[in-house]
Amino acid sequence: MLKLEHICKTYNKGTVNETTLFSDFNLQVKKGEFISVIGSNGSGKTSILNLICGSITLVSGDIKVRGESMVKLKEDQRWKYGTPPAGNANFAWLQHMIYHLAPAGRIGMVLANGSLSSQSGGE
Repeated sequence: MLKLEHICKTYNKGTVNETTLFSDFNLQVKKGEFISVIGSNGSGKTSILNLICGSITLVSGDIKVRGESMVKLKEDQRWKYGTPPAGNANFAWLQHMIYHLAPAGRIGMVLANGSLSSQSGGE
């Protein structure tokens, strides 16, 4: 189960461009459930994935997978291939999926050309 509890995320805090994206946002996805996240540009779809995978930080709240807090982990075991850059949710999400595979598990994933790189370089 995935639980997002009391999630708050603000961008550009303390500036004239301060934007609160989530304020006390809650989401629960139970085992076996399938969800789709839809919304216009800037509505927070990618930010939700970035928060879940840990590539951006919360202002407050908690994210739990099977009851274990992902926010409070000091060294995230999912980052076997390096800590994802802040602008690259795909890299983090792919590592997250690999981490949860069984030892002999398989995964098929289709990603757009260039989806594992960011504008920041250094990957």
